[in-house]
Amino acid sequence: MEVSFGVIALTGQIVNTSLRLKRVIDSFNSAEDAFVNLRFKLECTAQTCGAARQIIEDEEESSDAPPSLLRKQGPVVLAEIDKSLRKLEELLPESDIKGKKPRRARQGIHFLLKSDTMATLSRHLDEEVFLLTTMLTLTVW
Repeated sequence: MEVSFGVIALTGQIVNTSLRLKRVIDSFNSAEDAFVNLRFKLECTAQTCGAARQIIEDEEESSDAPPSLLRKQGPVVLAEIDKSLRKLEELLPESDIKGKKPRRARQGIHFLLKSDTMATLSRHLDEEVFLLTTMLTLTVW
């Protein structure tokens, strides 16, 4: 029961972080072409984690059902997704995360300097979300 509450809280945190990162990336008009894919992945991450949270909550309500793969291994995958999102968040300028108005010239330069790291983290996020999606598919099926 306590594990489920922790997983539910973690999925909520992941959804919030991924949507916040998506909003920040949306504000970078000068780097839009390079990061449309990352923005899409963040939106998918939020949706997938939201679905995982709903399934875990539903399983928790029907406690007589045996724990699914998602309930057993989901916390590990969710923790990895959370780590990737935190690393992505660290790459963004602090002023952008806090919602201050950034200077447009600085945005483009910042993204050019961090693009390789962001691409690597984006690939990791892809793999982790794919794993979570597979778990969701197996649980629902």
